[in-house]
Amino acid sequence: MAAGLRHDDRRPQSRHHQVAVSVSTLQQGYDPVTYFEKYPGRFLSMHCQDWVKDSSTKSGFRQVPLGKGVVDWKAVFTAAKKTVA
Repeated sequence: MAAGLRHDDRRPQSRHHQVAVSVSTLQQGYDPVTYFEKYPGRFLSMHCQDWVKDSSTKSGFRQVPLGKGVVDWKAVFTAAKKTVA
């Protein structure tokens, strides 16, 4: 157990995380907007990636600059601003 961390300090509402907005998380059905709304105040930062489908790559996707791919960044950032920790 980490120094200074008592058992009762492990309540879910006292934990903060980084939300990943990437091809792997969205492919698996995780919607960052839903998580921001469901767990307000629990995310301190985001790891952001945008991509497009590309059948010439092994994964079937290619990373592109934010705003040039398939992620609805307006919805993501709007939800994040409303629920910032």
